[in-house]
Amino acid sequence: MNLETFINAVFQGSDLQTINELVKEKNENPSSKFSKVMLTTLDKTVNKDLDRNAFDRVSMILQCIQQFCKHNFQESATLIEQGLVSKMGLWFERATEFLNTAELESDHSLMVLVEHFYDTSVALCNYKEGIQQLLDSFILRLGFLATHKKRAHHLRVEALKTLNSIMSLVPWEKRCRFCSSEELYSLTEDLAKAIAQAGDYEIQVGISEALCRMVKKKDRNVLVHKWFDDKAMVEAFKEINVKEFETDCRKFLNDLNKGLGDKRSVYTFPCIAAFADLDELKKPADSNLEKFWIDFNIGSQSITFLIDNSAGSLWDTVTLAKDEVNVYSLKEVEDQKVLIFNLKNSQRIHSNLVTKVKILFEPQFDIEGVLFMVFGDRNMRPSLACSTETSLPMLV
Repeated sequence: MNLETFINAVFQGSDLQTINELVKEKNENPSSKFSKVMLTTLDKTVNKDLDRNAFDRVSMILQCIQQFCKHNFQESATLIEQGLVSKMGLWFERATEFLNTAELESDHSLMVLVEHFYDTSVALCNYKEGIQQLLDSFILRLGFLATHKKRAHHLRVEALKTLNSIMSLVPWEKRCRFCSSEELYSLTEDLAKAIAQAGDYEIQVGISEALCRMVKKKDRNVLVHKWFDDKAMVEAFKEINVKEFETDCRKFLNDLNKGLGDKRSVYTFPCIAAFADLDELKKPADSNLEKFWIDFNIGSQSITFLIDNSAGSLWDTVTLAKDEVNVYSLKEVEDQKVLIFNLKNSQRIHSNLVTKVKILFEPQFDIEGVLFMVFGDRNMRPSLACSTETSLPMLV
């Protein structure tokens, strides 16, 4: 079954389960080659659908390409050789331009389409030529979206995850291009500049990871002097060891954000304990992680923190976004500041659905002022509203 037949089946109303079965069937003529006419037709179809904002249809085409790449290796490789990635880069650029329009910047189908571009680029990484072409063009577009402050937070985070997934598959000898190519080098500079203004710790981590993946340590130690003006930040970034990335990056970003003073957009406090409903949450089990850090993100209007995952080796992230909080309160009890969030809808933390999160802090930390910057007072219980003129000393 070739890609053209596959896509036609989708548009004729076949459900995804049926489509997946069809694409797995062995081709009657597995040695057949795609013609450039097929790619041209596909290009015209996608652009026509973009012209009329038919984002759902383009998403379906991308899903077809994803499934086809998984099960039709020979024909997918031919399609890539004929320029699929280049075409997809242009489609992606057109799709993201719609995000500049007020009436479409929050359009759900457009958001979903952008995420399908991410997934498709990862699917193309199954092919050596696909990785090469992604490195030639698509990486730059992902980096641009990731550093764009006006883009939706989740799109920026996923752009960075996709970029890092691609870079993890690029051979080290290919990464020297980030020093020799003017465009790729400019991307590293743009990413480095975006760290301080990211407004979200998760984005800061994603950018830091991207810089470490794009450039070998030997070259990073040279370029870092151009990325950061502050000598302390230069040395802190040099100390990031890829094998201890999470903990070393935490030290680097804590120092970077602290050094920004009042210009910072991420505030971080160590907590005494945290609870989801009645269950205590544990900080990640890492001997190099000395404290249980809570990040207050002004840009993304959220609070995030990492917790241990007893069921696996990866850490879990808890995110409390402004739009997901029904009401919150802050009070001082027995020399502790107690911050409580009641959620609009239950959230899964570990294997449990919870509606309340409680975090305890030492009393010297000025949680009130930062809370106001992140959430405002719309969801704060009136009797506990905090002053907006509070100073912010001793923050990490």
